[in-house]
Amino acid sequence: MGFLFLGIHYMKEGFAVFRDTINLAEYTIPGLKGLLIFILIGVTTTVIIQSSDATMAIIITALAVHQISYENSLALAIGANIGTTITAILSAIGVNVEGKRLAAAHLIFNVITACVALLMMQQFIMAVDYLARIVHIAEDD
Repeated sequence: MGFLFLGIHYMKEGFAVFRDTINLAEYTIPGLKGLLIFILIGVTTTVIIQSSDATMAIIITALAVHQISYENSLALAIGANIGTTITAILSAIGVNVEGKRLAAAHLIFNVITACVALLMMQQFIMAVDYLARIVHIAEDD
């Protein structure tokens, strides 16, 4: 567990170095279009590195150094969730019909879950902010 936090610490330091030269927050597009773009970026990143955990570590690190906004980080996480289905899709290439159905069901379930999360994103943000106030966590932490 300690190595996980050590890795996140080093990633955070790496992002902090580029804070003045590259600010990903400048590329934020407001509204649904921007969220969909960040979902696509999350899917693409997870498909490329084939690890939603690594994608989430990158998202958390970028959020911690204020390189991306809170909403965009949620959209990236939603995209990472969809991107995890690539392993099931790739493993279904050489299998029977039941295996292909299972991979399709996994993809459909994650896409539906992503749609629900996207539709309820503002409610989730309000709930998290409310819980943060209850346990005395600053909104920018």
